Amino acid sequence: MGSGWGGQVTVDRFADGDHPNADWRNKAGRCVVCATSVVWVSGFRKNLAGWVDSSLFVRDLADCEACLDAYPLSIVGLEVVLRNLVPVVSMLRSWGWRWPAARVAIVTRVTDPHVALALREFGVVHVASSQREMPALVQMMCRHLASLPRPSSALRDQIRQRLPWPSQPKPTN
Repeated sequence: MGSGWGGQVTVDRFADGDHPNADWRNKAGRCVVCATSVVWVSGFRKNLAGWVDSSLFVRDLADCEACLDAYPLSIVGLEVVLRNLVPVVSMLRSWGWRWPAARVAIVTRVTDPHVALALREFGVVHVASSQREMPALVQMMCRHLASLPRPSSALRDQIRQRLPWPSQPKPTN
């Protein structure tokens, strides 16, 4: 996979050691932002300030697909321009069976209302065409992340987290 946008996140290996073929129900979702425009990327960064640990910024569709292979419960903020409209539509056609729990929201400057309607038919949950819509879009994305089930941990780990003392003793001098 490629590097993150502007040093936000560099993804050479998937965080948490997740292998793309592992059971998708045990993986936490991420907010994947696939955009090249500085305007949209900065809008996502500004509004995703509290979710930086759960956010991955990528620049092309291949990296976006790799993120979804690793984190299939993710929600994707995807920039659509005229030059990538056909690849995005063909990618959206396969989402239903490749990543059934993933959601996608589109940001675009394309003003044709037929494009937005066509994208919604492929399962897009929201289409934003203005920076003013970014707070509502990101709020919806954060609600998706908050609603995801957390990976279950062993009973021993749950008990260890609730103990009133640290799990590792501090070294004495």
